Amino acid sequence: MQALAPTEQRSEGCVPKAQRRSPSTLQDCLRRTADRPEALRIAYRECGITMTAMAKELQLSVSRISRLISVAEAVGGGLGGKRQEARGKRQ
Repeated sequence: MQALAPTEQRSEGCVPKAQRRSPSTLQDCLRRTADRPEALRIAYRECGITMTAMAKELQLSVSRISRLISVAEAVGGGLGGKRQEARGKRQ
């Protein structure tokens, strides 16, 4: 994982987006919403927390974390929902 850039440099375009992001923990994401699959999706997609790290912290398998994130994406219209819509249009 890369170190975050100093605060005054985060707004500049030369700093990669991943380094401008505010550090968040899995617990912060779980407090943001009561829906656990949605909190895991936020932690993975927006906070950059790996599925392996979430699995260790929550004492679940990586496969289970992946399935929960997929559920949240399908329900919330995330990436999974867009893929399903695209498939439906081709048929």
